[in-house]
Amino acid sequence: MTMPERPLSLFAVAMLFAAVAAAADRSDSTYAADNRDPSVREAQAARQEAKRGRLQSEEPAVLERNQRARCEYLPLQDRDYCLRRMNGEGTVSGSVEGGGVLRELRVPVPAQ
Repeated sequence: MTMPERPLSLFAVAMLFAAVAAAADRSDSTYAADNRDPSVREAQAARQEAKRGRLQSEEPAVLERNQRARCEYLPLQDRDYCLRRMNGEGTVSGSVEGGGVLRELRVPVPAQ
């Protein structure tokens, strides 16, 4: 390689890096938009629906029915404890944003 070709080669390499970087920036932003946390997408969708007036809060009877439905699949003894937790007995920790709500009810069991 002769001396005059080297600056041209360096310029070509610099342009190649700039093109790759520009393409990476575009693809990263597209990637980030398409792969957001599902809870973020759901919150944004709910916000849009609320602005349009199409997001209704549930009536207390519907909320109570949903609480009971969470416990229906359990055996009878466990179902009673589940319903007690849904009605506010015990402790609650965690959050929906954090991945889930843990409801805990400690019940003494008599020795046999």
